[in-house]
Amino acid sequence: MNPIRDIPKGPLLAHSARLVARSLVWAPQTVRRFRRQRAQTTAASGSPGDRPRVLFFYSQVVWQEVWQRPQEIALGLADYLPVIFMSPLQVHRLYDSVPDWRRDFRVDRGHGVRVVQPLILPGEYKLRWIAAVNQWLIWAEACSVLPPEGEILLLSNSPFSAGLLDRVDWAQRAYDIIDDFPAFSWAPLHGRRMEDRWIEVADTVSSGTYALYERHRPRRPDIRFVPSGVRF
Repeated sequence: MNPIRDIPKGPLLAHSARLVARSLVWAPQTVRRFRRQRAQTTAASGSPGDRPRVLFFYSQVVWQEVWQRPQEIALGLADYLPVIFMSPLQVHRLYDSVPDWRRDFRVDRGHGVRVVQPLILPGEYKLRWIAAVNQWLIWAEACSVLPPEGEILLLSNSPFSAGLLDRVDWAQRAYDIIDDFPAFSWAPLHGRRMEDRWIEVADTVSSGTYALYERHRPRRPDIRFVPSGVRF
């Protein structure tokens, strides 16, 4: 069954048209503003250790879906620093698995978790031009919530977020392997290469699944096995 086929075409097309317009008008302005402000604050703030630290957590798992490892990690790490949890949502899933979607809200825990779930175009795993538009939108959405003056740490459990790796001067880049997403039937054809990129450049790599820990250990001997359910 194709879930998109069963969704009313009118709302889907309307959402998609707005997102394309957003990528053409709002996104460039937002990215330019972030770059300009970051360059200014970086030049004025001195050493990175003097900047406020924040964690940007990009998740394949949407906050409002099944409660599992990503949400627990975000809440646990919020005890130590502010967390921005971003999980983009393809438009058709509003009518499918996340009917109670909320775009932006906060969770009161420790230093706080800001949950941001921007809408993106459907079909990104099959058509590269849609993936390119979505990656641009996602980066612009990130620029709209990241503090330009901050020391920003990047954590992701999505191999398909490899496009973020070189977007900004991340203080650290951490990859948490929660599933073999590139093997899924809906994964992009180049999904395995994207994961390889993460494993190659991440400062730290962890896994909550022992089988995946064993699989990736030859390439990353420093990979850490952190079972799900363990307090972070």
